[in-house]
Amino acid sequence: MSTYQGIRGLKVRDYTTNPDNPLEGQLWYNKTDSVGKYQVPVVTTTGAWRTANPINTARREAYMVGSQTSSLLFGGATNPPPARIGVVESYDGLTFTETADLNTARSGAMGGGISNTSAIAAGGGTGSGDATPSATVETWNGSAWTETTDINLGRYLGGSGGTSTSTLIFGGYPAGGGAPGYTDKTESWNGSAWTELADLNLSRGYLGGAGASNALALAFGGNRPGTTNIDNTETWNGSAWTEVNDLNTARYGSHYGNIGTYIDTLCVGGYTESALCEQWNGTSWTEVADIATGRENLSAAGSNTNGAIMTAGSTGPTSLLATSQEWNNALPVGAFSTGVAVNVARSQGGGAGTREAALFFAGYGPSDGSTLNEVFNGTSWTESADLNTARWEIGSAGTSTSALGAGGRTPASPSVSPAVESWNGSSWTETTDLGTARKNGTMTGTDNEATLYFGGNAGGPSKNTETESWNGSAWTEVADLNTARDASGGAGSSNTLALGFGGSVNPSSYPTATELYNGSSWTEVNDLNTGRIANAGMGDTTAALFAGGYRNPPSGNIANAEDWNGASWVEVADLSAARGNHVATGTSTAGFVISGDNPPGRVTSTEEWSGSTNSTKTIDTD
Repeated sequence: MSTYQGIRGLKVRDYTTNPDNPLEGQLWYNKTDSVGKYQVPVVTTTGAWRTANPINTARREAYMVGSQTSSLLFGGATNPPPARIGVVESYDGLTFTETADLNTARSGAMGGGISNTSAIAAGGGTGSGDATPSATVETWNGSAWTETTDINLGRYLGGSGGTSTSTLIFGGYPAGGGAPGYTDKTESWNGSAWTELADLNLSRGYLGGAGASNALALAFGGNRPGTTNIDNTETWNGSAWTEVNDLNTARYGSHYGNIGTYIDTLCVGGYTESALCEQWNGTSWTEVADIATGRENLSAAGSNTNGAIMTAGSTGPTSLLATSQEWNNALPVGAFSTGVAVNVARSQGGGAGTREAALFFAGYGPSDGSTLNEVFNGTSWTESADLNTARWEIGSAGTSTSALGAGGRTPASPSVSPAVESWNGSSWTETTDLGTARKNGTMTGTDNEATLYFGGNAGGPSKNTETESWNGSAWTEVADLNTARDASGGAGSSNTLALGFGGSVNPSSYPTATELYNGSSWTEVNDLNTGRIANAGMGDTTAALFAGGYRNPPSGNIANAEDWNGASWVEVADLSAARGNHVATGTSTAGFVISGDNPPGRVTSTEEWSGSTNSTKTIDTD
């Protein structure tokens, strides 16, 4: 018989209660409770939307099939409406790429498919008006579309689901002007022919659908003559439709495409420009996280459980969208917790290091400009060797033993300094000045040998685009930012890889823009959800966190936190208390937020971020 020691090479350890800091996956025996226990990560029970890269051609009424990492978007309508297109885009989990067009341009098509290499497109609206539904069917083999057997009833804006060889289509709009109106007809595809089967209980168009084959499907929402929105839901068992629990919010024109199965799916968006998302568990609908931008006649594919992609749609007949979002379920649940307070509260200071070994220096308070330097060893803050020049609004980067502080505002004249100081773990040494004196610039890098300083201002209202690179002995001017800004967040591991986000472009505007530096140029990438100022980012270009910050009243200081996964931002657990002008160090999974402002004054408090929290489970021996 196999034993734990035989499999893992070690015994299960005994504890009187539980270990102080158990690791994820750790197994132990609790002698007091006389049971085995183990540690597992806490994950979300529903899910969350995060920004994804946009499609190339904005459109509405396009159909989508596949998964979050391999999907296909085809057809749709553009301006002036209803201009039908045959444009097809393939998604690889990161980028949409245009590929071979449909043979017949159409919008409101139905279809099936499990990836971007195998799909079927059925029906759709093909003419200049709504009275010309098509019966044309095409199959996709990964490189080209081929016409195959027509559906029996030409229609568009129906529901569907399945694969390229086992598809079900139902409902839809067979002719314009409401005559004969919406249909209840159902057709099944077996890979070579279409067969008419039992009708829907409620005829309708503009409806949503889901299903893994032609034997099991779900129809929800839609529109019918004389009714704006309906909430009706029906399930298909291979031979008949059965009415089940309704949507919470009646709607039509939700997503076109297949998310999940008849027992596990989502209903996203809908008329009028809805941001609502509902989750179906096989029995009932539950409202979950909204999409960022409400829209109708959008497109989506994937899985509620394993991840979905949503894109396109419109906020009216002519306001077409290209923006996208990804849905992820069972995400690790991160949390902030109270950390060890610093000795002296300061705002707009500098910081470096990790959650367990950090540096907090300079800043505003308790008087104009500070030289104070505090070192954290994981347990307590200790005052150490001071900076040479008192300042605040300073740029900072590095570790607790190898850091750099650059620029800033001083109580002396001139009020904006180009001074740079290097920390070696025991003292600060003045080194080569910045090429341009400025304050409120952002600095990234993991030591005092390779950092990047960008943005800021020279003391007036004008913001700076200038970027300077430090190689350990000299500053070199490199590519400018696309958007001049100061007090932005930053993350990065060197002077060749950096991320800049948020900041201020004038006294009252806080952009969401994010830019990525690759060593030679800055490129605009996906935006933050909430614009703000605070030079308080942590992590690198592939995994970063931005917590807290300041917006003009009525918002003031905020507690919002957002996580960057290398492609997009998603909101995560907030700080326990809103704060601005603070310092942040560490990574996106183990971060540290230090001091700053929380009106009516500056605070000494800190917060520690854990990218995932754990829960202790008991082994069931019954």
